[in-house]
Amino acid sequence: MLLEPQLFETDLSEITFVIVDLETSGGTPTDSAITEIGAVKVRGGEILGEFQTLVNPMHAIPPYISLLTGITDDMVSDLPAIDAILPMFLEWAKGAVLVAHNAPFDIGFLKSAARKLEISWPEFQVLDTVVIARRILSKDEVPNRKLGTLADYFHSPTQPVHRALADARATNHVLHSLFERLGSMGITTLESLAALTQIVKPHHRKKRHLAENIPQVPGVYVFKDADGKPLYVGKSRNLKKRVLTYFSGTETREQMSRMLDYTAAIDFFTCHTDLEASVREARIIRDLKPTFNARGKFRRGVLWLKLTDETYPRLSITRKSPTSGDFVLGPINSKEQATLIIDAITSVIGVRTCTQRLSMKHTSPSCALWEMGRCSAPCLHEISPEDYLALLEKLTGCINGLTFIEDQLNVRIQQLVAKERFEEAALVRDRLKAWLEVVSRFHRYRSISSIETLIAARALGTTYEIHYFRRGVLVSAGRAETFAQIQSVASDLLQTANSNPVAHPAEINLILRWLHSEELILLECSDVWVSPWPSQQSQSQTVSSIAEAQNIGELMQVRKHVQPYSTPR
Repeated sequence: MLLEPQLFETDLSEITFVIVDLETSGGTPTDSAITEIGAVKVRGGEILGEFQTLVNPMHAIPPYISLLTGITDDMVSDLPAIDAILPMFLEWAKGAVLVAHNAPFDIGFLKSAARKLEISWPEFQVLDTVVIARRILSKDEVPNRKLGTLADYFHSPTQPVHRALADARATNHVLHSLFERLGSMGITTLESLAALTQIVKPHHRKKRHLAENIPQVPGVYVFKDADGKPLYVGKSRNLKKRVLTYFSGTETREQMSRMLDYTAAIDFFTCHTDLEASVREARIIRDLKPTFNARGKFRRGVLWLKLTDETYPRLSITRKSPTSGDFVLGPINSKEQATLIIDAITSVIGVRTCTQRLSMKHTSPSCALWEMGRCSAPCLHEISPEDYLALLEKLTGCINGLTFIEDQLNVRIQQLVAKERFEEAALVRDRLKAWLEVVSRFHRYRSISSIETLIAARALGTTYEIHYFRRGVLVSAGRAETFAQIQSVASDLLQTANSNPVAHPAEINLILRWLHSEELILLECSDVWVSPWPSQQSQSQTVSSIAEAQNIGELMQVRKHVQPYSTPR
């Protein structure tokens, strides 16, 4: 049987809050980084856990920051960077409402780090204790809304001292003291609190009736104008709860306010699981290209590198999705990145890139790449088809785990630095980063896109969510009430599976994140499933270290640990 998902309560006493505070090396995420994360997880006034760690910002901490926080370079130099810490924090905070004092600062740094690491930011709701205090405390009570002032006013046992966990504890006390005030005002739900803290335009509030028939289940919602044109597409674990936030003031983005000006109707599609909603949202955005969805409006799709069908194949860039049997490398995010990868390959392995058709009987004009020693010159018959094929086999080996290309690029960087040709060394660095990034992404994509049938289940509270994947595509989803019903639901999914669209990189990232969750139950897998690149984490750290290197000297300290991709899941 397929069950409707559980409802989600919104009473403040039933919500899990994660009160977070950061220490950073500066005031903006563009030129500064996180140096410490402290957080308190609480529900119904009871502390469920705490999260605290120093973070290596990968650059020197300014002296005045060290004086303010007490955090020095020596304290963080041997510690992990944010790429290792942020995924753990997001997993720890999953499903909670985030709270911060001056939330735009702390949440802004976390979101910026997620973007740099290409981590999807979860659908967190956020409360700001500064804003709540402004609404319910008069200036006669407190002269300002600084954390120290509020902590003193509410007699917090922990005083803020510019260290993350202490400040998070103080914010937690302030939050619950504010909740006591809210209770006396009859404000006991997240929605009523949002209405208090945000000023909603009257003509927006009048459109609240558009959400009357929306159920409290996972799914996708579509805002439309009077002509039925899609304006904005989103997804939620609780459709009604999420849509109502647009009319209660929880949603503060200016573009969403402009979107509501045009809204005349709201469509919705229910889903059995959050993953199904996420995948369906991505597909609808790609198909409808809503006006207010930047992803749907501006993203042009991904690129691939492939070899042409010739005696001397050349590397070419294409938007066409690969088919089995083709030599391909991707997905690649941009033409600039594709060009860097081609340059990385041709500078080490002499595969040609020229577009002219080559004759086996007559030579053809050569290009500058041959003169630079970056092409094997099949145009001049300097290499036989058999030897050229051996070059392509070496390229395939490099994609599949050999480190020849990385090693040669590292040697080239060292040679250029020794000659003080720093601009050229930086260019080779960019080629190395692009190569590592895309090869790693390619193996993630291929790990499940080659499997014909994969069915898996995962415990979610007292129920189980079940998904059926075909060649990297989610084709159906369901839920089972008990463990004994899992196999029956899986059989139903096989019978009711939708059509099989082409696998999309964005969807594969969502699917892999779900497949690597804890307590996964693998019900059926038609092919051998391998987790690519056992050193995936170190590979990610290598790419991040290369990207964050401020100069060639820092780049030379980056150490790589690349391994083959043959460890079974």
